[in-house]
Amino acid sequence: MLRQLYELGIKGHPQEFLSYRIIYLLHTRNRSGRYRFSLHASSPDPVADMAALLAQLTPSEKSDPGVAHALQVHASLATSNYVRFFRLFNNAPNMSGYILDHFVERERISALAIMSKGCVELSFQFDFGRLS
Repeated sequence: MLRQLYELGIKGHPQEFLSYRIIYLLHTRNRSGRYRFSLHASSPDPVADMAALLAQLTPSEKSDPGVAHALQVHASLATSNYVRFFRLFNNAPNMSGYILDHFVERERISALAIMSKGCVELSFQFDFGRLS
């Protein structure tokens, strides 16, 4: 709906809402419904996903601060760089933080699970070393 308004020439902030869309896809883990829409087309495309959306970004869209932030959030989650993710969460532009609020706990639990696995492995190595 919003895309159709922009196509009619109604002024707005398409890059801002593009950044929200990228973050929303991260929230849904690419499962945003039966049909996903391509970035520059007005008809539904059932096979478009995050990779397709990222491939369609123009250099001017990528240089927008909100879109650049959303792309950094995507990169931090793709590489499990939780320190970077939480820094980006704390410095979210516009209203992106409100969307991030919906899945920050999920990512916090993932980060804690990974850190606890690291601690458990270290403690087991230490205990086994003492027993031999």
